[in-house]
Amino acid sequence: MNPFNFITFFYDPFMKFFGLFKPDTIIKHLNPDGSESVLDVAGGTGFLSNKVRSHVRKVVVLDASRQMLKKAEKYDGLEICHAFSEDIPFDDETFDAVMCCDTLHHLTMVDETLSEIKRVLKTNGKLIIVDLKPTGLKGLPMWIIEKVFFRSSFIKPDSLLLKLEKLNIHGKIFQTGAIEFLFSGRKK
Repeated sequence: MNPFNFITFFYDPFMKFFGLFKPDTIIKHLNPDGSESVLDVAGGTGFLSNKVRSHVRKVVVLDASRQMLKKAEKYDGLEICHAFSEDIPFDDETFDAVMCCDTLHHLTMVDETLSEIKRVLKTNGKLIIVDLKPTGLKGLPMWIIEKVFFRSSFIKPDSLLLKLEKLNIHGKIFQTGAIEFLFSGRKK
């Protein structure tokens, strides 16, 4: 059973409380010109997708939780896709950009998900990944919540960078807050 089906009601307020929704930062790194098609992998409730939507041509929210996607459906202009991140049901090189926010630490198939992201991302397409790095005293409560309730496994920013470089996706890691980081790069 997908645990996100049970926390849909609390998810957005929780993310806002911990300051983990940063749509302005994502939009800045996407640097859209308005013509892009964007895939939001494990986009959940669609909150971030909705913020990005007014800056691009199209946003597709992909998520494995039907309950999260029901909440995403309330936003006008978002396309909804129920699927798993390790088996994305789109053709090769479909999207100009892919964003994957607050996701990787929840996945058991990270490598497969990154390979699928590469596959559906166009050559020279933009990839934005935001994930947790819960270290220090500020990160401890988040680490406990994630480990106890979701059995999360955190990927270190340097390890992510190496995985992406092996996939020919090159970019940089940015520290975006006390407990999270952002990868911004392009598929070569």
